[in-house]
Amino acid sequence: MRKTLPTRRAAVPAEGRRCPRYRRLYRYQLARDELARRFGARPVNVAAHFVNHLHALVDARTKPTWETVLSADIAMDRSRAAIKLGEYVEQAWQLTV
Repeated sequence: MRKTLPTRRAAVPAEGRRCPRYRRLYRYQLARDELARRFGARPVNVAAHFVNHLHALVDARTKPTWETVLSADIAMDRSRAAIKLGEYVEQAWQLTV
């Protein structure tokens, strides 16, 4: 049986509530600047750190290759490739945070 995605109307919250998925990012720069001013915060590219850790985990072993890991992203659910990718992702995320 094929799952269907909820319609936009079904995804809209009840009256008076806001839905964070539809928030605009127009105030992002203001928030970023304020965090830097108040706390000396610096932007961090978490995705880049995660991919670097993932790549390092894969490179540390002879198998799988980086190309194999990338192709596992479209593997069938519960397949060995998907399960192994999940393990690598979990390890990389733990190194990232």
